[in-house]
Parts: sequence; structure tokens; C-alpha cells
Amino acid sequence: MSQENLLEVKHLRTEFFSSKKSSVTAVDDVSFDIKKGEIVGLVGESGCGKSVTSLSIMQLLKDTPGKITNGEVIFQGRNLLDASKKEMLDIRGDKMSMIFQEPMSSLNPSMRIDKQMIEGIRLHTPLTKAEARKKAADILSQVGIPDPQRVLKNYPHQLSGGMLQRIMIGIAMALQPELLIADEPTTAIDAVTQYEILEEFVRIKKNKNTAMLFITHDLGAISKVADRILVMN
Repeated sequence: MSQENLLEVKHLRTEFFSSKKSSVTAVDDVSFDIKKGEIVGLVGESGCGKSVTSLSIMQLLKDTPGKITNGEVIFQGRNLLDASKKEMLDIRGDKMSMIFQEPMSSLNPSMRIDKQMIEGIRLHTPLTKAEARKKAADILSQVGIPDPQRVLKNYPHQLSGGMLQRIMIGIAMALQPELLIADEPTTAIDAVTQYEILEEFVRIKKNKNTAMLFITHDLGAISKVADRILVMN
């Protein structure tokens, strides 16, 4: 593994199995790397396997019919396919984080924003509830949300799509991970908000030196932020 590479995906193959033991290949022989502080765009048509690739990297297929049947996912010099469930829990949110495609479905509609943010912060840090809440407010302010104390008290349905996306970015960046995976982060938001979100990713890279895998089908959007673009078909 190159010392510059934070992540190396080698010959990844992910299949989905039915009850009849037949399978469908969603990702077939995919290889790429991401260097420290680099934004890599992953583009392709719907159904080509972009999201399954990200879920495979994060090891989030355990409760699905999906299974990685070949390859390696090497992060910081270690093959994540050999990591235990507890080890992956420690890595996710701390060393690597993911922004999922639909913030409204990713956030719990029955929980206020503060509880959802504080939960992840306290899981990986020794902060008290009050300290974690202050950190959550600071994070929301950093991602451009005005009056963060008020927003923390809201439920997801009380906020706009653009604000929810910023909250998802804040949650993902709360512990300053070295790798951020963003799955279609500018989908279903207006052009102005999309531009602001893209600018936020550029700011994060500049200020935090965070490496990113930016998944999208929008070549125009990814061309504004990516250092390299990979195409899946």
C-alpha cells in the first residue's frame, strides 16, 4: 500500500443472494484508491453499483442479502473485511463517516436533532451530555446553520432539505474523520443550495484535510469539487 493512500479498494465484488441461493452481482471487480486529503468523484448511471460500493467499504451490508465475495478494502493499511463488528463500530463515525443519500430517511423523524447528534458524539468521546450538546451547536454553526440552538430543538420535518443536508454533513464531520463518503449529497435540493453544499465540501477539505469519496450521477456537480473522477458502468 502506498503511504499516500488512505483507502485502497482492490478487486471488490459484492453479490446479493436470494432465498433460492441464486445471486445478482452488484459490484464486479472494482479497484481504486483515495489519497489523504483527496476528493475522488465516483459517477455513473443509477443501478451501476455506486451506493453498494460505499456500503461495502463501510461494512454496512450485514443486515441485507448482500455479501462481499471477493477483494479487499484496505483503510489505513488494514483490510476492513477482516475487522470484527466492534472494531468497525469504533472506525465508523470516528475514522470514517458516511452521508447517506436521503437525509429525511437517514434521520429519525421521532427524535430531535440534538439527540441524534449527541448520541454519536458521546459514543466515541468521554464528553458529558452538556458538553456534547455544546459541541453539536458548534458543529452546526461551522456548517453554516444560523441559530444552531434553535435548530437542535427541531425535528427533521421542521427543517428544509438543504438544512437537513448540512446537519448530515455536521454529524458525519463531528469527530473529524479522515475519510468522508458522501452518497448523492446534492440530490433533490435546489441549485442555490446545491452550490452552497458543494462549497461546504471544498471548505472541509481545505480546513480539515479530509479525504472524500463523492458519489453522484451529476458530472457538473462533481467537476466543481473533485480532484479525480472515476466512472462506473
